[in-house]
Amino acid sequence: VLNVIMIYILGRELFNRKAGIFSACVLSTIEIFFMYSGFAAPDMLFFLFISASICFFMRAYLQDKGGNFRYLLIYVFMSLAMLTKGPLGFFYPMAIICLFLILRKDWHAFRELKFPLGLLIFIAISAPWFIIMVILHANEYLGSVWSLEIIKRLKYFSSGTHNNLFGLYLSSTLYYSGMIFLRFLPWTVFMPAALLSVRNHTHTEEYSKKKDCGYQLIISWFSVIFVSLVLIWARQSHYVILLSLPFSLFMGVYFSRLTGENNLSNGILFKLPFVLAIFMSFAVFFLWHEFAVYILGKPILSFSLLALAAPAFMAYAYISKKNKALLPLSFFITAVAYITYSFCYIIPAVDDKPLLRFSKKISRVIKKGEIAGVASNEISYHRLNVYLKGHKVLRVGKSSKKEDKRRIINEFLSRKDTRVFCAMTKEDYHKFVDENLKNKLYILDKTFKWKRFEKQNVEYFKAILLHLFEGKRELLKHSLKDEIYLISNGI
Repeated sequence: VLNVIMIYILGRELFNRKAGIFSACVLSTIEIFFMYSGFAAPDMLFFLFISASICFFMRAYLQDKGGNFRYLLIYVFMSLAMLTKGPLGFFYPMAIICLFLILRKDWHAFRELKFPLGLLIFIAISAPWFIIMVILHANEYLGSVWSLEIIKRLKYFSSGTHNNLFGLYLSSTLYYSGMIFLRFLPWTVFMPAALLSVRNHTHTEEYSKKKDCGYQLIISWFSVIFVSLVLIWARQSHYVILLSLPFSLFMGVYFSRLTGENNLSNGILFKLPFVLAIFMSFAVFFLWHEFAVYILGKPILSFSLLALAAPAFMAYAYISKKNKALLPLSFFITAVAYITYSFCYIIPAVDDKPLLRFSKKISRVIKKGEIAGVASNEISYHRLNVYLKGHKVLRVGKSSKKEDKRRIINEFLSRKDTRVFCAMTKEDYHKFVDENLKNKLYILDKTFKWKRFEKQNVEYFKAILLHLFEGKRELLKHSLKDEIYLISNGI
């Protein structure tokens, strides 16, 4: 909520009130932003403190209030970001601010930042925690946090890739570009139109110093984050969440101008994605209908039919064109409708919660000192760990080498000093567990979980389509899921 308020303030200050409203609408309906808002993860808090640093910098820069010390508040938020998720909490805001001032050629503002005094404030707030952690935990803290979480993520290349840095960076650029398109849907379909509108807009008299300032901030913000993501070796799709605020601000400006200029809504780059979005909305509903009835065996509720009202409203807004504000508004309403529909109906319908079932089984019999583990990459260690709060949960056989994984799994399951419980897929059970050990193990429970489709090959999807066209419902259902076992070395 605070992030959405923050982007409204930025949009209003840099452009106009309408841009602030549309920016807030875009940000609140970006899939990854909405999803992570409900997670017990530090990413959203980290995101908030970075946004606050930029927001308060721009307010001080534009309004010239607070005298010579008006920029010092940004160092407070940088230190909070540092405490949330490490040194990037200082690097990101400072790099964005510096690049912005360089683009503006505003060298005087560098002096007004009062960096030495700001650095003292930053150290005074952030340093005590790290000092205490080093005193209490010494090498364990330095090795775990600074080595594992920071140094390894900042590696420019891993073994075997240092001779092809260009290829590595190119693949990272393509990866994060694809993630931006996918995870910022549905709004990314309008990116070509928005980019073209900016190019035309910057050649008009309306393009004032204030708007120039806004676009330079967006460029600085997006560039710093995107380049840093490309350089970081560890690729994670959720890292693009840091780009959602400059992206939303950019799209908010585009939609605010769309409502006031006829040529923007008449262009093919706007018309085509808007019409495709209408058809895709109906297509998604149809596919979900078939999936729910055919695979899940569940009836379509009246609530599902209400989801059709959103794309119908989009079609009405497009055909009538009585009020240009209805076009982005209808798109926003459709995004809200489908997020609500997904999180209230689709996700609960498909989430079988197999690990919750396993954890309940384990909780009824586990004793103090006994250990639970997850031995398959397809099974979420984090989820079982949360469900079994208060008990020790291990990742078993995480090594990518098959022989190492086999050895570790068998050593874990054959422990004689304590009873262990292990969740693993049926495939891994038969692949890695020794035959002579199987006779000494107990399969306490069996269930199914959805397969991770990004891990599958082309042949798998061909088989899926073949089962679908041949009407082999049971084979199709089993192809979509992995059977998982809960195993123990004792009852």
